[in-house]
Amino acid sequence: MGGPGIAVIVGSGALVLGAALARRRMRRLLADAVVALGGAGLGVGGLLVLEHPARSAWVIAPLSIAILAVLQVRVLTAPGGPMRT
Repeated sequence: MGGPGIAVIVGSGALVLGAALARRRMRRLLADAVVALGGAGLGVGGLLVLEHPARSAWVIAPLSIAILAVLQVRVLTAPGGPMRT
């Protein structure tokens, strides 16, 4: 049960990391969309690892992690932020 979930988590994490690092070379909306997609994938991967996740978790987890991933990347790469380039 954990194998597919772990694969989704690793792939989504790589997507978020790649988009965060290439953020300055991408359009802002495109970068946000890619990070949000990766964040949602992290949420889905986490749910695939669990035995019996609640039905509501399939909506709440991917949506909230997608939003939080975009916010985190924006804060980290903001002017004056720790990953400013």
